[in-house]
Amino acid sequence: MIEKTLGQVLDETAERYPDNDALVYVDRGLRLTYRQFRERVDELARGLMAQGIGRGEQVAVWTHNVPEWPVLQFATAKVGAVLVTVNTYYRSHELEYLLRQSDSTTLVLVRGFKDADYVKTVREIAPEIAASEPGKLACAKLPLLNRVIFIGSDTPPGMMPFEELARSAAKVTAAELAARQASLDPQDVVNMQYTSGTTGFPKGVMLTHYNIVNNARQVGDILGMTERDRMCIPVPFFHCFGCVMSTLNCVVHGSTMVPLESFDPKQVLEAVSRERCTVLNGVPTMFIAELQHPDFAKYDLKSLRTGIMAGAPCPVEVMRKVIEKMHVREITIAYGLTETAPVLTQTRRGDPMEKRVETVGRVIEGVECKVVDPDTSADLPVGEPGELIARGFGVMKGYYKMDDATARTIRDGWLHTKDLASVDEDGYFRILGRCDDMIVRGGENVYPREIEEFFYTNPKIHDMAVVGVPDPKYGEDVYAFVKLREGQWATAEELKRFCKDKIARYKIPRHFQFVDAFPLTASGKVQKYKLKEIAKGVLEGMKKPGAAGNISIRRVTDADADGVIKVLNLYIEEGFAAYPEMSLPPAAFPAFKEISRGYPFYVAEDPKRNIVGFGFLHRYHEASSFNATAEVSYFVAPDQTRRGLGRRLLEQLLDDARKMGITQILVNISSRNEASLAFHAKNGFTEVGRFRNIGHKMGVDFDLIWVQRAL
Repeated sequence: MIEKTLGQVLDETAERYPDNDALVYVDRGLRLTYRQFRERVDELARGLMAQGIGRGEQVAVWTHNVPEWPVLQFATAKVGAVLVTVNTYYRSHELEYLLRQSDSTTLVLVRGFKDADYVKTVREIAPEIAASEPGKLACAKLPLLNRVIFIGSDTPPGMMPFEELARSAAKVTAAELAARQASLDPQDVVNMQYTSGTTGFPKGVMLTHYNIVNNARQVGDILGMTERDRMCIPVPFFHCFGCVMSTLNCVVHGSTMVPLESFDPKQVLEAVSRERCTVLNGVPTMFIAELQHPDFAKYDLKSLRTGIMAGAPCPVEVMRKVIEKMHVREITIAYGLTETAPVLTQTRRGDPMEKRVETVGRVIEGVECKVVDPDTSADLPVGEPGELIARGFGVMKGYYKMDDATARTIRDGWLHTKDLASVDEDGYFRILGRCDDMIVRGGENVYPREIEEFFYTNPKIHDMAVVGVPDPKYGEDVYAFVKLREGQWATAEELKRFCKDKIARYKIPRHFQFVDAFPLTASGKVQKYKLKEIAKGVLEGMKKPGAAGNISIRRVTDADADGVIKVLNLYIEEGFAAYPEMSLPPAAFPAFKEISRGYPFYVAEDPKRNIVGFGFLHRYHEASSFNATAEVSYFVAPDQTRRGLGRRLLEQLLDDARKMGITQILVNISSRNEASLAFHAKNGFTEVGRFRNIGHKMGVDFDLIWVQRAL
């Protein structure tokens, strides 16, 4: 084990490889050698000391992956401060909690990230800043916070420009910095990361120099990292994946950091190609986005050799493509927790494919892991599922100011992960989910991870999350949230048929809900406790007579004639199974196909994926006689009409028509639908034409009435 601080590690690497590239930002044209990087770190460290930041003082950093971040990481470490990482997606309530709970005295921030305005947020929780002298904030809500340091141009009132740290560095000598650095101990807390909150409110995890330096070394050694490697880093710095497994890993091994300010698949491909990166880290969804980018084939990725995939399970087909198409032949899978700095287990570069997709590898050096009974902590035999517990060099010092939580987590020297796992005879661990995630259905144990892995073999499914929900008959039942691949359509019944004769009947989800995204933690993990809340709400809502909610309206992604026909076919095959009274004859399909080409088309579905309505804009070849250029057609299940679904579909389609520049719109209504005629009259539509007995062409007896209104 390495008994050194982060500052000592950087100094030694800069002495050994002074002219190696240390930090490269492709989009900014920034390139620093290790000599230059250490000079910037030392200058910033002296600037922090000049501002009065002392040993053990908490400095919160709220930025995305800007170049100042890794410099701050090592500068705060050199002066003995504790770097408190702040999730870039935090809002006012979360930021206030973190700053108060961590006792941070200093906040370093940028103007904002994506749609978040950080300056506005700070002003909300610390309104006193507008009238404060920089570095002398007195905030009622956050009495310990006295410095807010701003990265960027046009520094807001009350904040200190980041450049002031460099200007004030001259007030502190190199000898004073060296003395401060020499006073530090590898067992000092250097980093505080807040757990991403899959089960509740975040806790501040205290990590020491010793924890993270050794974890970075172990992870890099398994990757075969040397001073010749160049790592592309698209993962966020504020998480261990970014600042331990990536930046610190590079510095320990003398490798080059090639970060992205935020993830963008094309920028990853460009960075790897231009900088000849040999290492690429990321979560599976990042690799998937890179592989699926339309310009993927244009980039030369042959320089890639290895990397880490972590944060979520990797489907076997994705792993195969990463190896074969991205040339990451030695890709590894890592597993760990923030509380273990973070990696506990990792596959090896030479492991066969099945080990890299079915397991999270073997323990790294200096770590012990075992599987125990969650209730008794008794050791379990090989292959039997239980809670994974661990001990070793990476175990945190504890949760900041949460002694009770620390005592519940670390018992008799073992850290209890609450992860459900099994281990095989070769020492490879499999993660089956969270202990709290296991579903007991009618006395049978159901492991969500097993079901999710099975469904990844379905080519229509992009991602899936399985949770347990209360059931009066079985105690619990299986509820699956499904995200389909782009352009794919499926139904609950179709997915149930997919399971037949492949997995046990009790494992087949009873409920399916189709979603566009999952609630995620900052590290990309699905927040299953939120999914459980959503599922319970849906099921409760379905019990209420006349409930209007839980119907989703989605636009057909390939909104052309073929897409329309695809949905209409599903309507006949699956959706009408629940609503046979809505059936349309196949003879109607050619007409729909011809008139709807290129226009928006929507489908409405209940949580079980029964289609309960659809609607689309289309042209009408005789519309000119009505002084209109387009028409709306929509169909709604009878039991949904009174719940307002028709209104929702119509409003969506009229909004699309306005955006397309359409000024007059037609709607056709069956003469049998008196309620619809009254509804449209109430909303400004007037009758402009009627085709008598047109329905007989499709085998149905009705008149077709056209109503029209201006938009």
